[in-house]
Amino acid sequence: DELAHTANLTLTRTASGITLAVTLDGGTPLTATTTTTLYTSFNEITFSNGFTANPLNFAIDNVVVEASNFTPVPEPST
Repeated sequence: DELAHTANLTLTRTASGITLAVTLDGGTPLTATTTTTLYTSFNEITFSNGFTANPLNFAIDNVVVEASNFTPVPEPST
């Protein structure tokens, strides 16, 4: 549909892995946990339609990034 929707994506690092929780329009979260091939440091994130045969057009705006329980690493000065 062409209605506006709200999505929430939460990545949580646990003692044994990473848990991903996704909600759409305040619904019940869909969750998944992985303990293999953990990447805990990155400087980019991308969103896609899963590279399906039928392209899905979407726009992402009003993005809020929040983080907790970490020590920030400053960007290089040059």
